[in-house]
Amino acid sequence: MMGIWMVLAAALGFSSNPLLAQLLLSQGFSPNTVTLYRFAIPTFIMLLLLRKRPVLDGEFLRFIAVGGLSALGMLAFMSSLSKLEPNTVILTYYAYPMFAILIGWLCFNKTMSRNRMIAAMLIAIAVCIMQESKGFGASWQDLLVCLAAPVSFAVVINMFSLPEKITTLQPGCLPLCWVIWRFLCL
Repeated sequence: MMGIWMVLAAALGFSSNPLLAQLLLSQGFSPNTVTLYRFAIPTFIMLLLLRKRPVLDGEFLRFIAVGGLSALGMLAFMSSLSKLEPNTVILTYYAYPMFAILIGWLCFNKTMSRNRMIAAMLIAIAVCIMQESKGFGASWQDLLVCLAAPVSFAVVINMFSLPEKITTLQPGCLPLCWVIWRFLCL
């Protein structure tokens, strides 16, 4: 029974993220400040728990990478909300399953089954239908920052689905690494 409540709480928290982000941004908080507070508190708690863990093993390092990617994704999401139309940012962000399928295939050696391909195409079609036909009116840099949020979330999903021992990444992952590097340099 507790699992059902936790899933419902996670769904409520995840779905209220855009609303709360817009509320904080409208109150004058910067995207950097919102992201800092959102990730500073869990980091502080993790540092307190770190004393109980004697060795920095691969699993711990994977969770550090997941936390860093999540923070970058949230920063990209918050920055995009302040520069682009919220409906564009939210539709792009919630297309993360499509990105998870593509990144899993390109970078993490996941098989591209017919069902996954159909699911990715249906998500792309739904986003195109829901998107307004007027132009974005944004720069390429703003659009890349907007795409960084669902891409980072998709990488996190694929990292959680890996076995404990991380093997080498696929060659198709090099363009993704370049995009993440460019985002960090902005």
